[in-house]
Amino acid sequence: MNPPDPITRLNAALEGRYLIESELGEGGMATVYLADDIKHERKVALKVLKPELAAVVGADRFLAEIKTTANLQHPHILPLFDSGEADSFLFYVMPYVEGETLQERIDREKQLPVAEAVRIAADIAEALEHAHRQGIIHRDIKPANVLMSNGRPLIADFGIALAVGVAGGDRLTETGLSVGTPWYMSPEQATGDQQVGPASDTYSLAAVLYEMLTAEPPFTGRTAQAVLGRIIQGALVSVSETRKSVPVNVDHAIRKALERLPADRFTGVGEFAAALGQPGFRYADPSVGTRSERNRLWKGISIGSTILAAGFGVAFVWAVQRSPERQVMYAPLALADEQELVPVGSPSVALSRDGTRLVYTGSWDGSQMLLLRRMDRLEVEPVTGTEGAHDPFFSPDGSAVGFFSGGKLRTVSLVDGRSLTLADVPTSRGGTWSDDGYVYYAAGTVGGLRRVRETGGGESETVTQLLASHRWPSALPGGAGVLVGTYAGDAAYAGIAVVPPGDSARLVIEHGLMPQYSATGHLVFVDLDGAVQAVPFDLETLETTGPVFTVFEGVSVDLSSVGADISLAQDGTLAYVSGSSVYGLVRVDRNGVERVLADSLLGLEAVRVSPDGRQLAMSMQERTGMAVMVYDIAGGASRRLTFDGTARYPSWHPMGDRLVFSLRTPSTDGVDLYEVSTNGGEPPTPVYQAPFDQYEGEWTPDGERLAIRETTPVRGRDVVSFEMGDDSVSSVLRTPFNDRAIALSPDGRRIAYVSDESGVDEVYVRDFPGPGGRLKVSVNGGGEPRWSADGRELFYRNMRSFVAVPIRDGPVFQYGQEQVLFSDVYARNGDHGQYGVDPTGEFFYLPQSATRKASVVLVFNWSDALLERMPN
Repeated sequence: MNPPDPITRLNAALEGRYLIESELGEGGMATVYLADDIKHERKVALKVLKPELAAVVGADRFLAEIKTTANLQHPHILPLFDSGEADSFLFYVMPYVEGETLQERIDREKQLPVAEAVRIAADIAEALEHAHRQGIIHRDIKPANVLMSNGRPLIADFGIALAVGVAGGDRLTETGLSVGTPWYMSPEQATGDQQVGPASDTYSLAAVLYEMLTAEPPFTGRTAQAVLGRIIQGALVSVSETRKSVPVNVDHAIRKALERLPADRFTGVGEFAAALGQPGFRYADPSVGTRSERNRLWKGISIGSTILAAGFGVAFVWAVQRSPERQVMYAPLALADEQELVPVGSPSVALSRDGTRLVYTGSWDGSQMLLLRRMDRLEVEPVTGTEGAHDPFFSPDGSAVGFFSGGKLRTVSLVDGRSLTLADVPTSRGGTWSDDGYVYYAAGTVGGLRRVRETGGGESETVTQLLASHRWPSALPGGAGVLVGTYAGDAAYAGIAVVPPGDSARLVIEHGLMPQYSATGHLVFVDLDGAVQAVPFDLETLETTGPVFTVFEGVSVDLSSVGADISLAQDGTLAYVSGSSVYGLVRVDRNGVERVLADSLLGLEAVRVSPDGRQLAMSMQERTGMAVMVYDIAGGASRRLTFDGTARYPSWHPMGDRLVFSLRTPSTDGVDLYEVSTNGGEPPTPVYQAPFDQYEGEWTPDGERLAIRETTPVRGRDVVSFEMGDDSVSSVLRTPFNDRAIALSPDGRRIAYVSDESGVDEVYVRDFPGPGGRLKVSVNGGGEPRWSADGRELFYRNMRSFVAVPIRDGPVFQYGQEQVLFSDVYARNGDHGQYGVDPTGEFFYLPQSATRKASVVLVFNWSDALLERMPN
């Protein structure tokens, strides 16, 4: 018999006092519930301390300490109504405020109006000063702890962090549990000092104001440890560098409040608020420089070039002239909601060689297309004729852009809008435009590196063909060759090769992604953890000439496509999308309320719910390769089922006792379908092997037939049907388009899938195994369809949201008007559905990326950072 859930236990323990209605969310220290205060007939927020914290803190000490905050009365402080212990739960009760948190508003608007952000900070400062005068420090000021009511802030959880910290004492430190949130911790709090004072809250408030103005906290990182390290040792990027409309006094006040030493900050939070309102306030910080000095930093890098004959073609030797005045600057690119980046599971950004133009895969009027940002302008503009585009790259002179769309390799002029189709590329893995007049591209998962003339009209030709797949090529300057990623079935073994003109490829880096050449004379690439690496590289010999070293961290990595979101210009500018390959496993209900089940999972993908709803199957990156795992939802334990090769994309048998999945082993060249028992102890056995790669399979309800998605060099992704009894294979979808992300209906009569036949990805439904027509279900693009267990709904994802479509199936298939369920900020995979649907249809299980909202970051003078970090 399963133990009662927390809400049932709480309602039993609090009977007659409070009645829990639902879970509102979960923070670092407590789970929040919406409850009825029975005695006073009002809604309240009842917060229950995390069990691990409650066990360390103890009820008596926590309840004694929390009393000190009960008497705080201020218009901008959310009062404490009640606290207590019930059935081992430690809880406290506060008013329920309808509206949103400051964090939610920042996530939605990214950057708040300057005047309003300063006013909100001043209101918070007033409340903090009131508490400080009574000797109470909040210790966890962050946007998520600020509720917005009628435009005014209310600080929540006042003194809770203090109560936990004081009551827990040394035991809290010994367990490794921390109080506070890394992005807003003061340096003294980050180093474990339990005796923090008012200056710590001042620092945290300045960090919150910084985020209100720039959409990012002052210091970011891939992990909490990285964030804390940068708080203690990192260099602060001035607010005015990111947002020039911020008044000088506000910029200077924030810098003073964010000083590492408490003694160097304001004497009180009220003084900080006063400085924000004084136009003449200035703070001399020699590490940042004057505004005129900062303006000089935007002029870029002076590059001299010497042209040398080098065998076949021309090679460039770049000399970078450094200036002591220049500083490396990280600037998040502010994007409106309707222009935000669209994560497509492959590289999304590209810089022109001179660094004056940036294109990215974005959203415009509800369509996915390329958006252009010229560095001398503030506005973003759409690139006409690029609907459905992905994997962009610039021509050498920056006047045109290449991209892939609808199974075609295309280019478009940024001068006159003239568009060319260069080649059919059913499955693409990136392109590059060389100085030799050719566009090089990776011809999918099984094709080699190919090229076609930039003028179009000619036949494409194979440049090199390795046993490994080619990924994300990058032309070397002067036609000296092409760098290209290699992939032999697992991201852990992805490497980098160089292809000299007229010669075959040779490996130069054993482990790395997304190679590019820097004007400093280095080969730059990204590792699986999102760290940017560099190694000296000789353009004449096309060989590395020194050790590899790390330049910075935090680049978005997609292990499914074995790519990274980064682009390097030769003027020393760099653009990347912030992120990580580390995921959390989350459960999300139809209203978007999220619960984290597990975190710190590398390369998590393809979550599927067992027929009884008790287990999840998924694939994850392990040290030895991608592996299929089974996760117990109630107990939280996971078991690894595969140990050899690259195992991906598991799917449940109707009986729930085994999985079918794709597997590439060290002894095979291709990818085939295998099955494995969920009980463990038995090695996988082959189910279906064919000349082409088989990447996903789904059983019909009787377990007698499989729908299979395969990849071919000519057509790209197709769908076939495999009869288990007689090993017969029949075509379901063999088209010139990419047909993928398959999902069989619960009765096995229909198949939902994604196709790019219209030029953009859309969701279609047709009879299975056929014949018959098909219907387009999605509106303005869609991907990753999944059915509800009863077949009455079909779910899919568009650019912004999870969507449910009502289904009425009988002799004629019919569907109704779609319903948007919740905002989609989760990891994606264009080829295979990332998420699983609970049998009730009320919950979705899926990977949560470490970075919830993708952010394009521009790094100016970044080559200085490379040279500074280069080993002597």
